Amino acid sequence: MKDNGVIKVNKSGSDRPLNSTPNSVYKTANGEHVFVYDGDGKLIYDLSRQRVKAFKINVSPAGKEFFKDYKLDGAVPDFIKNEFGW
Repeated sequence: MKDNGVIKVNKSGSDRPLNSTPNSVYKTANGEHVFVYDGDGKLIYDLSRQRVKAFKINVSPAGKEFFKDYKLDGAVPDFIKNEFGW
């Protein structure tokens, strides 16, 4: 994964970038969140030490993408916490 560095987002994170460099991550300045992008550069995860939020991408007939988030059940796996120093 390519580290894109630090990004500033609003408190709710609603202004996080939906697209980035393929197979990359952004981290927030306080280290609380990590945004993960797939091979097409689309946002697929918003990670924190408390939860994993995934994104389902729906595409309209006109080609517009809509990112629907959902929280995964259960605790954040240790390998994710270890990877990002939580």
